[in-house]
Amino acid sequence: MRRALALEDALAFAARHPVGHLDASIRRRLLTQLTSAPQGTIVVGDARGALLLVATVVDVIADRAAPAELVILGARADLSSETFAEEVLGPAMAFARAVGRRALHLRRPAFGAGIGAGIDAGIDAGIDAILARAGFSLAYETVFMRRTSAPLEVRAPALPPAWRWAPLDDALVSSVHEALVEIFLGAPSTTIPPLAEFRRGAFASQPGWHVLLDGEALAGVVRLSAEGSSGEVRILGRRPAYRGRGLGALLLDHGLRVLAGVGAGEITLEVAATNERALALYRGFDFDVVERSPTFGMAL
Repeated sequence: MRRALALEDALAFAARHPVGHLDASIRRRLLTQLTSAPQGTIVVGDARGALLLVATVVDVIADRAAPAELVILGARADLSSETFAEEVLGPAMAFARAVGRRALHLRRPAFGAGIGAGIDAGIDAGIDAILARAGFSLAYETVFMRRTSAPLEVRAPALPPAWRWAPLDDALVSSVHEALVEIFLGAPSTTIPPLAEFRRGAFASQPGWHVLLDGEALAGVVRLSAEGSSGEVRILGRRPAYRGRGLGALLLDHGLRVLAGVGAGEITLEVAATNERALALYRGFDFDVVERSPTFGMAL
């Protein structure tokens, strides 16, 4: 049963029944900034009005040709496969079509991590059957990694002459957004919102963005978040002109030191499963693969 729900109630439900690895700031931003209309938020309850699921369809993306993404923020284990197909997948596809998207993506493990008891055939077979019937097929796969070793004790790498680190400020927002569009062009696992939306969310989490400057030119960026003793490298990338110069290690080393400085002892990140160079970089910094997450998509 579809129903309306206040924002804070939706966030509280997602915190009690989390799906995937989203932190609180990302859940809030998904519900308030990254879907373009109220119909993009999907709330499902049972016959008694108790919540079963909260999801959102992300369609506020800089590249208008990019697919919309159905993100499950929270779900109870007794959500049935039939309810998911009729009250979540169906409305999500209708909304994505209505806003002009040509495809819809869904990260399957994010769904599977929170739902299961209501699927008679078992969690894996149940979800796969639902997605197959709806016309979904594998689009790409990401890898979730975790690092729990001690903070870096070696001396930080020296920056080239005239290079420097800078925190994100209003003057750098446009340059960072432009760089992200370049860095992640054609990367299906990373979507960039339009500049206005990016600006609104740019300072939402801490320690936030750290920018690597070559003189006045932006060379690379790393975005960090921390909650208690847990930290995350949310985005890391260098502009195409700076590839092959070892900037990945500089960016990651800096990010880990910043997170250690705010008390984060367990660090996580996510990367495309096909990005062998990035996987090798992260393994070199003691990250281990914890989970592989296929994302399924369908043309609309």
